[in-house]
Amino acid sequence: MRRRIALLWRSLRPYRAALIVLAVLITTLAIAAGFASPVRDQLRLSFTRSRSAYTELYFLPDTPSVESTQRHRVLVTVPFGLTNRSSGVAQYQYLSRLVDADSGDVVASEVGSGDIDAQGTAAITSVMSVPRSKKWSAVEVEVEVAGAGAVEHIRFMRSSMKVG
Repeated sequence: MRRRIALLWRSLRPYRAALIVLAVLITTLAIAAGFASPVRDQLRLSFTRSRSAYTELYFLPDTPSVESTQRHRVLVTVPFGLTNRSSGVAQYQYLSRLVDADSGDVVASEVGSGDIDAQGTAAITSVMSVPRSKKWSAVEVEVEVAGAGAVEHIRFMRSSMKVG
């Protein structure tokens, strides 16, 4: 076995320098790629076990909308969806709120809760009535699933809303 390796090494004599340079180059590129954020993140995702049970939170195709209902108030409707990606019933609580992005002040909010069957989906519509005089710039929705230990959060800017 040693003799074969020695013969192979001798036969590669004209290419040794190029092979060594190539090996150093590949090693250097691999180390540099490991420090690059997108590559590092993808490697972390590839070698990390993902959660098997989780809840998805997303805005529905009907974007949040603003309607004038009375002379001094507007009605903000926020449709969003939850999908239970676990094998059991998920109990959830949600908090929808209108916020002033500049100051962080909460202008209006709504709290709700419910259950989603295993692998089920829930379409939820949160409705908040706000005085016209109140300044707000975004809708935030937070959902906490009981026992999951995580809070999902989404934000929708007022400039993107349908005004009716």
